[in-house]
Amino acid sequence: MWKPLSAVDEVTPGDLVRYMHAELILQKVAEDSLFEVVKAERHYFEIIPKTENERLMSGTGLPERKIIKYIDLGYYVSLEIWKASFT
Repeated sequence: MWKPLSAVDEVTPGDLVRYMHAELILQKVAEDSLFEVVKAERHYFEIIPKTENERLMSGTGLPERKIIKYIDLGYYVSLEIWKASFT
């Protein structure tokens, strides 16, 4: 289930996230719009496109990383996180 990500939520490496767009609500999410968290620190986390992670594993190049600051979530950046179950 997709859940909006806020500044008080934390992510862990391996989590899947996507940008929230109005057109994605009614459409199926394209594979290239999914991002994987590769590094999580106290004040920020780094994501790469899911397809880039597979390319990195094959050794064909370095992925394009995006740095997201937790404080920007909900103000400048709107993301959703995939969780199989919420507790």
